[in-house]
This record gives sequence, C-alpha cells and structure tokens, in this order.
Amino acid sequence: MAGLVSFASISMVNAASQSDTITNKSGVVIPIDKYNALASIYSSNFMNYMTQDQYDIIKDKDLSKVEIVETTDADIPNNGISTCATEHTTESKSLRIINNSGYITMSLTWLKVPNIKKYDVMAFRKNSSVNFDSNYHFRQYYMSGSTLELSTTKYGQNFDNGVGATFKVQNGTNHQMELSTNVSGSGRIYGSYQHASHSSATLENAMDYTLSGSGYGGVILFNPKIESKFDAMGGVYLTI
Repeated sequence: MAGLVSFASISMVNAASQSDTITNKSGVVIPIDKYNALASIYSSNFMNYMTQDQYDIIKDKDLSKVEIVETTDADIPNNGISTCATEHTTESKSLRIINNSGYITMSLTWLKVPNIKKYDVMAFRKNSSVNFDSNYHFRQYYMSGSTLELSTTKYGQNFDNGVGATFKVQNGTNHQMELSTNVSGSGRIYGSYQHASHSSATLENAMDYTLSGSGYGGVILFNPKIESKFDAMGGVYLTI
C-alpha cells in the first residue's frame, strides 16, 4: 500500500500566463491549450497530480466525443442507450464516469463533509466483451486545514467482471476520490461508489462484496448481513 503525500498549496492554472506550458505537481509539462482542453472534463485535482504515464495515454484523445449525461434515477437504465459519460448527483455527493477514447475515469466529489469516515468502496463492473488493463489507479484528495493531502492507499480486489478499491475516508474536508483504468473491446461499463453510512462498518465489511448488476449502483453486491451499513447510492455507466 502507498502512503500519503502532502502539498502546502494548490496551484491554479492561468491561461494568460507568460509561459506556454504548465508543469503540474507530478512534474508533467503540459501546453496550456492542452491543459485547458483536458480540464474541461477532468477535475483540477486530476490535472494537478496527473502522472506522465496518464498524460501520455490521454493527451491525444478526441475530447469532442466526451459528452456528460446526467442520470436522475438510482437505477441504471437497460435500454441500449450509448453514452461515453454519465453523472449521478445526490444531496451530498456527485459521481461521474468518463470514457476518453478508452481511458476510463470515475470520480466522486463530496458536496458536504461526510459525518462518518470509515471504509468506502469504488468499483467498475464490465461486460465480458470489455477488457481492463492490469493496472488501475486510485486517488483520494482532501484538505487537512490549509493543506491538500493525497492518499493512494487502497485495498484492491480483482474480479472476472471488474475491479474494486476499498479505502479509509481520511479526516478532512473537500474530499474527492478517483478510480481510473485503460480499457479495450466494446460494451458497457458500470461504476459505483458506496459510502459506509453506519459507524460500525469495518474494513472487513467493506471488502465483503462481489460485482453484480443486482448490487448497489448496479455494481457492488455486499454480503446481505452487512449491506445496510452502506448508503446504496445510485450508479453511473458508459458504453465503449
């Protein structure tokens, strides 16, 4: 497991800068026009700490194909509609999944500070005709006082039909979590974020799941004995 990285401040990009490039917190040099184009679909946290490997994957993708569709129901539609991005928002959280020409990113933004900070789960479920890269990335951003913290610590699980990451919600504010991977093939990918809404939830509980269309968000199927400890937030999906 990886540890925590602390940053004293968050650098915001100014398109009117004297330089024609931006160097982010990971040392990636990005032309300003490319940065601003990518920032139209990715969060500022993703852009500021995107690695060179991630940038190399997404820098030449056709961003015009990314159009985000809002899902209003907790249920995932099964009507064959094709979309490359969807978003599901509740009173406390906003969940978004994006397909940027085969690079899938799901992000969860907390609109309020979570009262319970135990172990939460993010996961992708896929059709059999979709292939996931062997590596997937998890990040948790949050503010601790005036300092932005980045945690990559996760307890990952790989399944025949997808991947999942269990993680401790850190103390702080302005939480944002991301799960991303490279994919190939064609078909449907589903994404879900499940928050432990009961103070008795444990790491063991948050890892006691499989991936199924009948699970929370159309993805995460917890052991029935402990499923009530999680908030059953609706999911997102896309078609590749």
